[in-house]
Amino acid sequence: SRRLAELLGGYILLESEVGVGSTFSLWIPRRLEGAKDPQVAGAQTRRLLVIDDEDKFRYIVRQMIGEHAGLEFVEAKSAIEGLAKARHARPDAIILDVLMPGMSGQDALKAIRHDLNLEQVPVYVFTSLPLTERLRGELAGATGIIAKQDLSKETLRNILGATLRLGEPK
Repeated sequence: SRRLAELLGGYILLESEVGVGSTFSLWIPRRLEGAKDPQVAGAQTRRLLVIDDEDKFRYIVRQMIGEHAGLEFVEAKSAIEGLAKARHARPDAIILDVLMPGMSGQDALKAIRHDLNLEQVPVYVFTSLPLTERLRGELAGATGIIAKQDLSKETLRNILGATLRLGEPK
């Protein structure tokens, strides 16, 4: 089922709690008949995918970057959801957390770097973990590794400005 969902550009999410039960969610994009190819129709749109299980972090990134013409935010609450959205939305840059339930940021980064359609996408890892040599080694495929406590408008503009062609917010 998961492979079929991925082939259709979607994903399956599983939430399970011992003694309570499990919830499966299937997401498959709806494409309208006769609609333009999203790659052609959205050629001027730049996409930033933020993969982090913390709503607060995703909100802060959105607020710090601000509204820009032609910039679309795509958000994911888990690495599995983020990979599916990356494959579907083809982002211009990805911000990735390390500590997430289910699949870790390290595993998500490996999957991105092994996907022929995503391997060239810049991936900036933000983490609250200490930036040890071991962690840096595990995240060797990242474009940049930044401590979450260093998150600022200036940091985001420095790392994303050229890739996303960020000018002044609207």
